[in-house]
Amino acid sequence: MTFKVITPPTAEPITIEEARLDLRVTPDDGSPPFHPDDTLIMSLVSAAREYCEQYVRRALAPQTVEVVLDDFPDNEIQLPMSPIASITSIKYIDGDGNQQTLSSGLYVLDNDQEPGWVLPLLNTEWPATYEVVNAVRVRYEVGYTSAQDSPNNRPLPAAIRAAMLLLVCNWYENREAVVIGTIRSTLSFAVDALLLPYRLRLSLS
Repeated sequence: MTFKVITPPTAEPITIEEARLDLRVTPDDGSPPFHPDDTLIMSLVSAAREYCEQYVRRALAPQTVEVVLDDFPDNEIQLPMSPIASITSIKYIDGDGNQQTLSSGLYVLDNDQEPGWVLPLLNTEWPATYEVVNAVRVRYEVGYTSAQDSPNNRPLPAAIRAAMLLLVCNWYENREAVVIGTIRSTLSFAVDALLLPYRLRLSLS
């Protein structure tokens, strides 16, 4: 099984205003408010999100991802990254070597548990595939979102947000390639303590 991001987030879960407030950075006068380090700050927010996503194995902002397998398993397919909003498509190479899209009526998403799974409909089986690598592709939507009009509204947990801000503040204030000693060990302990309760256990094979 391989896993990749198809469409990355279009917006970060921490805004420039939230990051500035935590950094105690005051924008220059002007409309709209702007600070010379805004681009740097947002790049650090993105880096913090990516770091935390790798650690907790969750999508911290809405994005499209894909799992690729050589063939269908006997039963369910584990889906890395949570929370899962929906399955976009399941495509496979059939016995004749042609790509097919599996009808959404032939499988069901179980996202009540984490990590989530997609399973064939009761009393059915996954279709046979051609003997070729990457014969099966499951594409799905994941990510925390605070959009009130979304049926999958799931705000980012406060502890994960706090871990991201800790990283952003540390990287902004300490821009050397390596930070050693008490600062680094204290930061690592604090970030790990905040993230560990949210870390998913995955069995990728």
